[in-house]
Amino acid sequence: MTTSGPASAGCLCCCLIISWIIKIIITISIVIGLALLFFWIIVNPHKMKIQIGEASLAQFNFTTTNDTLHYDLNFDVAIQNPNKMMGFFYDMVVVASDQENNYVHSKWEVFYQGRKTTTTMLYNFAGKRELYFGDSNERSRFIKRFEEEKRRGMFVINVKIEDFRVRVRLGKIRIGVFQPKVRCDPLNNVALLSDHNIGKKATQNSVECQVQFKATSIMEPLD
Repeated sequence: MTTSGPASAGCLCCCLIISWIIKIIITISIVIGLALLFFWIIVNPHKMKIQIGEASLAQFNFTTTNDTLHYDLNFDVAIQNPNKMMGFFYDMVVVASDQENNYVHSKWEVFYQGRKTTTTMLYNFAGKRELYFGDSNERSRFIKRFEEEKRRGMFVINVKIEDFRVRVRLGKIRIGVFQPKVRCDPLNNVALLSDHNIGKKATQNSVECQVQFKATSIMEPLD
């Protein structure tokens, strides 16, 4: 025996509503997906390219009487924005050190880079730093390596980009805050420009850095 009435009509109505809701959700998802696809095709976003190069040392001396390192390092950091429709706001720290981080010198940078441009920043890190070693063996290893590099007139220098934050500008929209990871290989042959070494060319004093993006916030309007 079957029955019909308000209850069955109500169930049918609920099923129709659920069906329409599902169709609307699917339609919206397709529209959003197509919009993102067209956006990607039109904007064609590319991450920035970073190169560290033209490095040289005007001075790099270690005084054994007081374990003080005197340094005068010159290099540049070139950042290229290959995008036709995107600009970048940068907030970063440029750090230089020897290969064992016995000395560290850094500078904070904040600037905007427009579309299809290359920004080259010149750095001169000069000063002195008293070094502290864990024991006499560590000190001996440092002095031995330092003297070997000094004899050949070439030193290994690390230049890093740290605390790197990027905001992407697209028209009037600032697209989130990104914290890319930037990995730069050491500069293996930075020339010490002494009297007997003037004009000597380094075989590898520039490196391309690897940039890996990771978003940390969402889209927001420009102020």
